[in-house]
Amino acid sequence: DARIELLEANGENADEDALSILEAAERLPRTIAFTVLALGQLFHVIAIHAGEKTLLFPVWFKKNMLMLWAVLATAILQFAVIYIPFLQGIFETYPVGLNEMLVAIALASLMFWVIEGLKLVNRNKPVTA
Repeated sequence: DARIELLEANGENADEDALSILEAAERLPRTIAFTVLALGQLFHVIAIHAGEKTLLFPVWFKKNMLMLWAVLATAILQFAVIYIPFLQGIFETYPVGLNEMLVAIALASLMFWVIEGLKLVNRNKPVTA
């Protein structure tokens, strides 16, 4: 690897740096997957919050402000696990760049959009027991 050769030429510890590169290569996809799963669950809770046939947008969190605070707290904790170095070591996460985070949020939000779409489709259908 050219990077390792360059580090050896500069007298730096190539083995240690190569290990950190491999660790980052392992932790980054794991962090993105963890983020997609965690935020996906938040989007799921947000989508089902309004009810089976009621779209979220007209209702938002008027029914249950505690739910809003719980969702916000959970999102903040998720980002803390990713970006606070002490927590990165415990959870073996890696700081995710803006582009990767936007992709993770977009993937996680698919749950929300699917549920809201199903509500829109089923909105006028009669409820059967």
